[in-house]
Amino acid sequence: MSDDPTVETAALAERLAAVERAVGDGAAAPADPDDAADVEARLAEVESTLAALDDRVSELEAATQALRGYVGGVRAVNRDVERRADLALARTEELVDSADTNPERDASAAPAAPAAPAADPPDDPDAFDALTPDDGTLAAASDGTTGGDDGEAARGDDEAGSTPAGIAERLRDAL
Repeated sequence: MSDDPTVETAALAERLAAVERAVGDGAAAPADPDDAADVEARLAEVESTLAALDDRVSELEAATQALRGYVGGVRAVNRDVERRADLALARTEELVDSADTNPERDASAAPAAPAAPAADPPDDPDAFDALTPDDGTLAAASDGTTGGDDGEAARGDDEAGSTPAGIAERLRDAL
């Protein structure tokens, strides 16, 4: 090697550049110490963006859970309304069937007084479920059958011999 320090420094710089190119595959320029401040600023910006995105994901997860809870509540209300509608339909069909089976009853006579005073339906689902029969009478009451052909004249059916559809079938046809 030569005694000139400038030549030795230049040779070392060339060797160092060759090593950096070999290690970095020449794709990235070697880091400049002056760029350290820029790298720190960029890192702080990326970290703040990551924190903001993390907060946003947390908010979206909370909103999703709230929507799931709301949908679950709507489904529960729909089931309750459906049970109440089924019970009302069954009771109405029972009244229609009882009117069909009593043709001697005078249509102009005042209706019989109810056995118990009519009350608003209970708001408590357990109390409502207590009123709903579990023995399958709802299915039997909503099958659309009537007590016979005796009530056709009283109802004013045009076709003799045709069996009238149940209320449930008439509602389904209307919808």
